[in-house]
Formats: sequence, structure tokens, C-alpha cells
Amino acid sequence: MSKKRIIHFFKNRSNIFNDTFVSQVESLEELREHYQHQFIFMDKSPDIHESSCCQYIYLEDSRTIVEKFLIMMNVAKQADLILVHGLFHPYYILLLACCRSLCSKASWVVWGGDIYGWSGNDLPIFYNLLKKIRSLLVQRIINNLNAIVTLSPGDYETILSTYVANAKHLNTFYPNPVLLRYFDQATQSRGQTNNATRNILLNNSATYLNEHIEVIDILKRKEEVPFNLICPLSYGDKESLVKLPQFIKYCKEHLGEKFHPITSFMDPSDYACLLRTINVGIVNYRRQQAIGTITPLLYVGAKVYLRKDTSIYKWLSDLGLIIFNVDELPDISGNEIFEFSEVFRNKNKNIITDHFSNSNYIKMWKVVFDS
Repeated sequence: MSKKRIIHFFKNRSNIFNDTFVSQVESLEELREHYQHQFIFMDKSPDIHESSCCQYIYLEDSRTIVEKFLIMMNVAKQADLILVHGLFHPYYILLLACCRSLCSKASWVVWGGDIYGWSGNDLPIFYNLLKKIRSLLVQRIINNLNAIVTLSPGDYETILSTYVANAKHLNTFYPNPVLLRYFDQATQSRGQTNNATRNILLNNSATYLNEHIEVIDILKRKEEVPFNLICPLSYGDKESLVKLPQFIKYCKEHLGEKFHPITSFMDPSDYACLLRTINVGIVNYRRQQAIGTITPLLYVGAKVYLRKDTSIYKWLSDLGLIIFNVDELPDISGNEIFEFSEVFRNKNKNIITDHFSNSNYIKMWKVVFDS
């Protein structure tokens, strides 16, 4: 019996989640037994050893835009299923919007940010026009899609609030590289930190949508308890990065030595070690964001605060995880921010272990592959 041919469109191989997904497909026989995988990336071919069990194309190695489109078209025509991992790159959007026959055998794996396109407080007129064109093209794609695959079930509801969709809806998840690759290597644990000073992780990027200042203004009033506020700021939208010096100055003025910004990219193994030292994680993002940070925090027993009006809050609550509402922070004491029973810590770790297990991962992706 011939194998089902699946083409994966990715923006880049350098993204650690993309690379981890590819590695899992390469290593798990259950994901290759009945499927032939080909991966297409928009970046240059990396200097790494690649498995002979799959095929790889790096479009940046092509000379012209026409060459790129011809390669994508020819490969996609031969596929039984096309999986677009995030509708980020305009080439993929144009290809599917213009080729209905390809779109009908394509499934969109939603990342979250690809629902909205460009965002910002003051987008230039040109970008607003591009955003409207993009929305029209995405709606055209959705009209003809085989399936919409979400990492958080609430993302499908978000799509329905913006677009008209009749495609099948499926759920899955990406392997978390921090949990999968680096936690066993991490040498630090929360128990090794100084008990007198506890650590809070605020968000996972510099983007203004994280509403950092709102949380800073709450925490600056919790003077009765010592803590370190660790704030990853190494990436984000251009607007937020330009304003980063002013933001850091503001935080230093109100929190002093409690504030610890991370302004350079961390090695994933070092980031895993850092997460093991966190007592409380606060993600104030108003959209689905930071799953790759939230799930490891829950696994190591950190107390996690999210916005209750986000799809990720509902999804994690529905899984049975014990999480808390950011809106509670102004009304509780500094000590109460950290109070979290060992029973709840263990419950969260067990749920994360079960839901994000290899067996569940294989089961959910096989449903996507067979759709």
C-alpha cells in the first residue's frame, strides 16, 4: 500500500518549535509508517545532518520569486495533504488564495498570531491597506480549506469572530522543545533558589500587547514581600522594541533592583534552567500566546496567572489545570500571590505530563494526517 504524501509548509527551520516538530516526525515511526513527509521552508538550508526518511526543500536557496512559486506549485500538486504551519508568509497565502485545487487539500495549523496579521497602535496607511488585502485573501483560503487545526480550541472561536469558516475543525499541539529537549538537562530547580526571595516571570516577549505596565503598577505596591521580577524582552514587534529603553527605565524607577530584564536571546537549555527557578508566572497577553512558556511553568509547579478572557485560559481550565486570573492580583497581598499548595502543583504536573505525552501527540497528529 502506498504512503500518503504530506507536504508541510513552514516559514523557517530556525524556529525551535518547527525544528522540534520535524525532529519528532523523523524519530517517531508511528508518524511515518503510513505517511511520506516533505518539508518546505522559506529560509536557507541549515548546516545540519538531515534524516533520509523525509525530504526537505529550502526556498531561500532558489534564485527568484518565480522559481519559488514554481517549486511550491509543483510539490503541492503531488501532495495528498498540504499542512500550512502558520499563515505567516505571503507566498503561502498567495499560493493557496490563487489555487483553489490546492487549497481544497490543505489544512491550516493555526499559531495564534496568524489569525490577526499585522498589529500595532498606529499602523501606517500602507500597512492598514495590506492588512485588509491579507484578510480578504485569508477569507478566500478559508472558504476552500480542508481543515482548520488549532492548538487551543478557543482559537477556532476567534477565527469565527473574524472570518466565515465551514472547514473541519481539529485540535493538536506541537512538541514543547523546553519540556522535550532541555528539562532533563536543567541543573537548577525551584528548590535551589533562595527561599527568602521568590521569582516572578512576567510574559515572554517585549510586545506591547503583553500589557507589562499594568502588571508593573500592581506589583510595585506589593512592598511587603521580596521578589525578583524576571522579564524576557529579547524579541517583540518593532514598535515595542523601539520603546524598550523607556520601558526598562520605568520599571527600574518603580521596582528598583527587583526588576531583571532579559534583553538578549537565551540558549534553550539556559531558559529551561531559568523556568525551574520561577515561583509565579504572569502572562497578561490578550490573545493566545506563550504556550511554550506556560506549559513548562505548570509542569515545574509554578503558580500561573492568565487573563480570564483569553482562549488559552479556557483551554487550560478545561484540561483541569489550576490557573489563576490576572484580575485577582490588585486585591491580594504579596504573600498571597505566591501561595500555591503542593497538591495543586502535583496535579498540574500530572495533567501536563499526560496531555503532552508522546502517545497523545502521535494520536492527535495522526488524526490531522488522516483528515
